Amino acid sequence: MGDVRVLNKEAIKNVIIEIKIHINRRLFEQGYITEEMYIKAKEIILNKS
Repeated sequence: MGDVRVLNKEAIKNVIIEIKIHINRRLFEQGYITEEMYIKAKEIILNKS
């Protein structure tokens, strides 16, 4: 049972990362942030994970 919780935590963590990356990409595509900001935010999202 403990293994299932660990897998669920990891799955949730991965989903949250994907959501953050998606939001970041959409902000860039819609012109709300610059390419430099997009790249930096993506690096931060991936490094904190």
